[in-house]
Amino acid sequence: MSEESFADKNQYVVAPRVEAEEYPRTGFPLVYIIVLNWNGLEDTDECLDSLLKISYPNYVIVVIDNGSKIDEAKLIEDKYRGLIKTIRNSVNLGFVGGMNMGIKYSLKNGADNILLLNNDIVVDKEFLTGLVDIAEETPNAAMFGPKIYHYNNPRRYDPPLKIDYRKGRFHHIKLKRSPEDEKYRSVDWISGCAMMIRATAISKVGLLDPNFRIYTNDIDYAERIRRAGYKVLWVPEAKIWHKLGASTKSVKKLHLKYDSLKSKLLFERKYAKRKELLIFLFYLIFNLIPRFTLKPFLSQPIETLRMIFCLLLQRDFKPRMR
Repeated sequence: MSEESFADKNQYVVAPRVEAEEYPRTGFPLVYIIVLNWNGLEDTDECLDSLLKISYPNYVIVVIDNGSKIDEAKLIEDKYRGLIKTIRNSVNLGFVGGMNMGIKYSLKNGADNILLLNNDIVVDKEFLTGLVDIAEETPNAAMFGPKIYHYNNPRRYDPPLKIDYRKGRFHHIKLKRSPEDEKYRSVDWISGCAMMIRATAISKVGLLDPNFRIYTNDIDYAERIRRAGYKVLWVPEAKIWHKLGASTKSVKKLHLKYDSLKSKLLFERKYAKRKELLIFLFYLIFNLIPRFTLKPFLSQPIETLRMIFCLLLQRDFKPRMR
């Protein structure tokens, strides 16, 4: 299916959430936490251990195993014995495919909010309480992200995020390090490594767009949330620690560069105004492509040129075995 036909037919629409009998209403909104695992049991275990210590009283953890080489879902079931729900995929559906499966399952079981979480995350015990508290205070918002610290440099964190349509840049806002920085604020987007979405908004906006396979799916979803009339909020009261890059370490680097550039191009074609798109195309050809491909060109010139042609001709690129 082409990118245009997918967007035009809006095939990521889902059915409304339903009330589930398995988890009765407790006065606290029910949160489904979806963790995607693919050959990453060590990281997943550390993530789950931290989730089981959180203070929020009404949540369900679902691990979706995306076709791991061994039956890691069975190992998780044996270790956590009923504390974690598992769903097995026979093949790797990718981040978007796996998370969309989790979203559908959560809606079917009556979730009020759905938290999509990378498996290379460790959470603070109060993080979910912080997210839900702000969600309850702000009914006009539908997407919430925590303050993300670096796992290997715990004092460093990523500030809120902004979109530059002219350059296809999705960058951080500079903060003044004042008390105001510790208050929640409206932003353009939040990182997909940890984002909580209101279930009623998902029923309106739909699932993640599978055209954004690795990168930019979070930015695309935030854009759709905002265009549906909701706010996207950064919530610094909620804290997590992220092992940057762990979730993509098994993917070939040249393919990651292709996917990053392709996702930027798709996003710009989907949302940028005509003038912004023209500026971006100039920037793509004369800045982004040379900057992204110079180093791999020195070691893999043929593959790099093939990747560039696939990008410009809007064809799929699969790295050949060396």
